[in-house]
Amino acid sequence: MGTLLRMLSILGLAVALLLGSAGLASADSWSHTDATGDVLDLALADHDVTGTSPVPDRAEGDIHTVAVKHARSQVRIRTLMRALPVGRGWVTVGHLVTPRARYEVRGVFLSEGGRALVLVRKPGRKESATRCAGLRGVFDRSSGLVGMRVPRSCLGNPRWVRVNVSVYDWNGDASTYADDGMDPVGWEQQMLSPKLRRG
Repeated sequence: MGTLLRMLSILGLAVALLLGSAGLASADSWSHTDATGDVLDLALADHDVTGTSPVPDRAEGDIHTVAVKHARSQVRIRTLMRALPVGRGWVTVGHLVTPRARYEVRGVFLSEGGRALVLVRKPGRKESATRCAGLRGVFDRSSGLVGMRVPRSCLGNPRWVRVNVSVYDWNGDASTYADDGMDPVGWEQQMLSPKLRRG
């Protein structure tokens, strides 16, 4: 599947930002509790998904809760998992839809300890890395948390946003574990939060 490879290849187009924590003001908030045990093993051939198999006992990358706040100056996404992946490379993808565009904020984690946070604009089938001062995140293995903070200015100061979160954990060239934080049977980020208006 080309999308999975692009999650890493897009790093070459962006300036990697180390993850750090940050707070928020009052906001329009929303949270969702995901089903437990809904991780899928995606079979890959020539970068395309050729089949899926449930992996109900896998805790790593199994999203438990997604919480979103749309504040005056930023959008904050908090993703809690049963356990963070420990594989050779994995990514948490926050998919954001605004009135004018679609974006992905990608927290990429590599087995040798490298981390980066990248904002990608996705007009149609094309995508491009977007420079975003103030893009921040937090990574906490003890609590299974990945948090991401995106300045509204980097999203065009939208009136509202809709959000989905997924986790992809590379399991070799022929397989990737995936969990969509809002869809108990899918992985393609088709389901979105309600419209969250600026707080």
